[in-house]
Amino acid sequence: MNKQQRDNVALRVVKFYNLNNNDSSKTYKHFTEEKISKSTIKRILSRYRSTGTYATKSPSGRPMKQKNKIAMNKVKKLIQDRPNISIRKGSAKTKIPKSTFQWLAQKKLGFKTYKQQTVPKYINDQEKRAKKGCMKLYEKLHDDVVLIIDDETYVQQDNEQVNIKQYYRAKNKNDVNDKYRFKAKQKFPKKFLVWQALDDKGHASDLFICEGTMNADLYLNECIKKRLIPFIKKWHSNSNVLFWPDLAQAHYAKRVTDFLDEQKINYVSKKDNPPNVPQARPIEQYWAICKRKYAEKNVQSNTLSNFKSIWKKIANEVIQESGKQLMESTKKKLRLIGRNGVLETFKK
Repeated sequence: MNKQQRDNVALRVVKFYNLNNNDSSKTYKHFTEEKISKSTIKRILSRYRSTGTYATKSPSGRPMKQKNKIAMNKVKKLIQDRPNISIRKGSAKTKIPKSTFQWLAQKKLGFKTYKQQTVPKYINDQEKRAKKGCMKLYEKLHDDVVLIIDDETYVQQDNEQVNIKQYYRAKNKNDVNDKYRFKAKQKFPKKFLVWQALDDKGHASDLFICEGTMNADLYLNECIKKRLIPFIKKWHSNSNVLFWPDLAQAHYAKRVTDFLDEQKINYVSKKDNPPNVPQARPIEQYWAICKRKYAEKNVQSNTLSNFKSIWKKIANEVIQESGKQLMESTKKKLRLIGRNGVLETFKK
């Protein structure tokens, strides 16, 4: 009988005792008929008369063995020193069974298991430059400044090749059809290049989609001249604009920067551009949502024109649903990174 069950019996005994004008003999007779021992009833009534409470102070369940108390301290120290240690290695290190190690860690010590987050890897002075660059960028974003971010991504023609997590449910995996159980991966899948620009108000430029890879000429003529400039004129002709490309080589080719200077487009200089901060560029999340929706489509895009049609519908849908919400957090993320470091947004 655990503590909860003992307390429930004690409560019934005390209630009966009070309802019958504190008649002990009547209480004994009533509960002994329920196969509750007289000594148990005596202890309950004695505790109630002396303390005024029916509840016991003893903990629930059996007392922990002394060897488990010693083991618990070992487990606590080990996990605090090495939070990522596995149950198998932890049990071997403390020389206790795996089931006991897990029981002590979870049930007795209250440790929870969390998935390790994937974050960008910074080399040399990248982390320092990223923190400094984000703070400089944040300081430029006054209330009258509109931030515009552009980016390109590559999307597999076959939507089944898009890299997203997929699951299936079964009582026995051997009973599941192979098409659900396995995900076929092509070695060199055909890809399309997709470019777009977003502003911090949730507006999006026209898409540029093609086969092949990005280079300076393509970026200047198709992305900047034909799409970015008309986008700025349409939405921000009377606003102060700050354009933030990533550090791809094509984005800072001399002919590209010369053209931006001619058009008097204020952009983040290469030396001030924070490297490797996808966590501060919501357009990365935008791509991820679009790709997930594309992967969920049952229609195959066999041609470039077919892919353009499908992707345009998806992009418009995501912009309508999430564009503003995604982009309005940019300033806050830049501030967090600039003040507290590159990993701060992941902690939030």
